[in-house]
Amino acid sequence: MKIINSFKKTFLFTFCLLLFSANTHSITLEKTPVSLNNPWGMSWADDQLLITQKSGEIYLVNTNDYTKIKIDHKIPFVQHGQGGLLDIVSDKNIVWVTGSIKKNGKYTTCLLYTSDAADEGLGVDLGGRRI
Repeated sequence: MKIINSFKKTFLFTFCLLLFSANTHSITLEKTPVSLNNPWGMSWADDQLLITQKSGEIYLVNTNDYTKIKIDHKIPFVQHGQGGLLDIVSDKNIVWVTGSIKKNGKYTTCLLYTSDAADEGLGVDLGGRRI
């Protein structure tokens, strides 16, 4: 009985050692020189980041040299309380943005998107594309 228990303990220890040592990855956090006031949402666009600020700015940040470009847009958002220009998601040539708007005298959250294939007459300009 002692031999079986000893074997079980040795096997379990060896299994755990192999399991945890084989899947160990280290992550290094690095502070970047990019200065933002109230960053809210971000999404990867290739090797760049799209970052929104609650106050309404959208930046395209190059993650290699940390340069940032402010993207001009005409999104009709309203900054009020916890609301403002919120999340952003990018997938290939489509970008979705959420933000607060005023509708019928009340504040609500809406989802806007842009695509190279979007209809020119139905949207908001986001850096040369339509939302």
